[in-house]
Amino acid sequence: MILDGIKILDLTRLAPGPFGTMILGDMGADVLKIEDTGAGDYIRASGEKQVNESYNFLMLNRNKRSMCLNLKTDEGRQILKELVMEYDVVIEQFRPGVMDRLGVGYEELRKVNPRVIYCSLSGYGQNGPMVQEPGHDLNYLALSGVLDTIRRPGEAPVIPGAYFGDMTCGMWAAIGVLSAIYHREHTGLGQYVDTSIYEGLIPMMNMYAGRYFAAGHNVERAPQAAGYNIYETADGRYISIAAAEPKFWKKLCIQLGRDDFIDRLGDGEDGQAEMRKAFSEIFRSKTQAEWNEILGGADAMYAPVLNTEEAFENEQFKARNMEWRIDHPVEGTVRSIGLPIKFSDEPAKVTRRPPMQAEHTAEVLRTLGRSDEEIARLAAEGVVRCIG
Repeated sequence: MILDGIKILDLTRLAPGPFGTMILGDMGADVLKIEDTGAGDYIRASGEKQVNESYNFLMLNRNKRSMCLNLKTDEGRQILKELVMEYDVVIEQFRPGVMDRLGVGYEELRKVNPRVIYCSLSGYGQNGPMVQEPGHDLNYLALSGVLDTIRRPGEAPVIPGAYFGDMTCGMWAAIGVLSAIYHREHTGLGQYVDTSIYEGLIPMMNMYAGRYFAAGHNVERAPQAAGYNIYETADGRYISIAAAEPKFWKKLCIQLGRDDFIDRLGDGEDGQAEMRKAFSEIFRSKTQAEWNEILGGADAMYAPVLNTEEAFENEQFKARNMEWRIDHPVEGTVRSIGLPIKFSDEPAKVTRRPPMQAEHTAEVLRTLGRSDEEIARLAAEGVVRCIG
């Protein structure tokens, strides 16, 4: 696989970091998840469970091993440093300053291994006036400006159901780590990679930023065009129309029997309001399924608004191999979302199921030369946690 031989210590939890490290694991990296000796990654207890593990944990932690290590102990920190000598990447997601206070920050670990790539994920980055502020996905969406765009003019913003900030940050972290690995191939040296959930959302605002930078003042979101909108159907479902270019707009108008709208794509708000009203009446005349038959494949920039079940069972989803099924000795079959990158020569795949907490602690310690007696002592003294 494409990242065979790359070894990653994953000290992240919840969603952003685990999503990023799972991407790297899917590409073949050996990812060792370092959890604390208590609850571990507390997303294990977040939300509904499949059997013992939460769906949330199972969706974010395939292709990893799990080791439980108490970094508040001297021996725990020593074990981490021994691992760093053998690993390429450390990824952590604590509040800025925590790893330094524990004595395992970047400056300390680069003394152990100058080639180590050390990636920090945080809410707002490692500097700035908000460096110690707590936050969740909704807060970052709000501060980045993204949330204000998820609304119609004159209406309140809508809380997204998907965690855009968390997932985007995980992807940026993976990109940063891969870039640093490439750089190290040329220089022989590792480096520090700093990214945040807040910053990861800001590039999503590029189009709005361009308008603001050009105008020099806040630019309100334009009223929604008739040809780029969501419409309700006769059965209370919804469809999306994105006929933003003249050739697609023309095809849409012809399909809807409104040839008189063809030359009005660029109308101002009064004209757009008239066309939105007309389209609303037309689309409410048939069910979503009927519109699928009429507009599906008509090259009119159309797609039905699917619910979760429909989205994960549709033919395009299946054709692109976007569901991976994993056998688990306790959880049974784990259905998960596949990697949306297709490699022709080194395809991504599942090599490890999501790990049980502390499942690999003893295995890893043995690779560091610890005897079974030493492992038992470390467990008894709370330095590590083992199962099995």
